[in-house]
Amino acid sequence: MGTINVNKSVLMCLENTTVIVTTVKDVCSDFEKLNCSQGCTVDFKQNTSYCFCADGYNLVGKDTCEDINECEVSTKNLCSFKSGCVNRVPGYSCSCPPGSSLDNDGRNCNSPDSCVCKSGYRLNGTLCEDVNECLDPRLNTCQQTCQNSVGSYSCGCYKGFAYNASTNTCDDINECARQIDRCINTLGNYRCSCTPGYVLNRDGYTCDVTSVCTNSSLCQYQCINVNGNETCFCPKGQALNSDLRTCRDVDLCSSSSCSDLCSETPDNTSVICSCPPGKSLAANGIICQSCSDNFYGKDCSQQCNCNSFHSTCDKTNGTCLCNKGWTGPTCDDDVDECTNTSSCNSLKNEKCVNTPGSYSCSCQTGYYRPIATQDCTGKDYIYTGTLNQC
Repeated sequence: MGTINVNKSVLMCLENTTVIVTTVKDVCSDFEKLNCSQGCTVDFKQNTSYCFCADGYNLVGKDTCEDINECEVSTKNLCSFKSGCVNRVPGYSCSCPPGSSLDNDGRNCNSPDSCVCKSGYRLNGTLCEDVNECLDPRLNTCQQTCQNSVGSYSCGCYKGFAYNASTNTCDDINECARQIDRCINTLGNYRCSCTPGYVLNRDGYTCDVTSVCTNSSLCQYQCINVNGNETCFCPKGQALNSDLRTCRDVDLCSSSSCSDLCSETPDNTSVICSCPPGKSLAANGIICQSCSDNFYGKDCSQQCNCNSFHSTCDKTNGTCLCNKGWTGPTCDDDVDECTNTSSCNSLKNEKCVNTPGSYSCSCQTGYYRPIATQDCTGKDYIYTGTLNQC
C-alpha cells in the first residue's frame, strides 16, 4: 500500500468525514524533492513519488495545484444556462436568467411555475399557448400576407405573386410561363392576345376566327384567312406537321416550366405541375417548395408530432429523426448511454453518469483525476472519507 503526505490547508477542508492520520516524516523527501501545494503520495512498487490535487484543481508541473475553470470546459460545465456558470475556487456554481430559478439539482433552470415554452408559444398559467405571430408585425417577417399555424407561421403573397423563401419576398408570377398562348406578362398579372387571323373575345382569354377559308377541307383542324392567305391551324396541345395541313400531338411537359412533376390535362391542351411528398406547390403553380417546419407529406398537409427540442421531422414521411442522446417514436425518451459499458472506459477507474440527452465520465468513489485527460488514480491513501470542496 502507498502512503500519503497531506498539507495542513487540505486537512482543514475535511468536514463530517472519518480521517485517519499518522504522524510520518515527509515521505516524498526520500525519493524526489517535491514541494506539493496540496498533497503527496508514494508508489512503493514503482519507487516514485508524486503530488496530487483535490477535486476542482489540475496539477501543473510536478507540484503546483491550480484551480480548474469548469465554466470554460464543456464537459465540466453542467449548467443548463451555460452563460450563467460562475467559477469558484474550487468548483463552480450555476445561475439562471431573469424570470427563472435554479432547480434543487443546482444545474437546471426553471421558470416560476416550472414550465418553459418553446418558440411560438407563451406561458399562460401552467399551459403553453400558441402565439399568433400574424397579429403583430414585430413577430413576423412577411411582406404581403401571413398565415398563423400552431407554434409557428408562414408567409404568403397576393394573387399574381409568389413567395420566395430564400429572400423572404413576394416575386411577380410570370403566368406566361404556363404555356398560355399569346400571353403578355404584367406586374402581378398578365393579359392575352391572339395570333393573326384571330380576335380576342370579351372574356379576355379566348380568340375567335376573323375570316375563314373558302375551302374548309384544306386543313385537318381549322383554316383561317390571314392577310389573304389560307392558313391551317391546330388546337392547343398539337402542332402543324411539315405538310402544313395535318396536326400532331405535342409533349407539353417536355418544354414545361414545372420544377418537379408535370402531367398533361385530359384534353392535352395544357399542363399541371405537381410536387412529390415533402413539398408543396408555390402560388405560381410551377415551383415546388419544401414543407415548412412541423409539416410533412403530400402537399405538406400532415402535421409532425415529433419533440422539436430533441429531433427533426422527416418532411417526406413524418418520421422523427432523433438527435444524439434521444430515442423513441417522438424522440421523448432519453438514451441511457451508461448501459453501454464502453461509454467510459478509455481511462482507468472511470464511471459513467447519465444526463438527459447525454452523459459524462467521472472518477469512481475514492479516486481523483490529476489532469482532465489522465486516468483516475490515488485510491490507496492512508485516510478514508471524501475531500470536501471547501
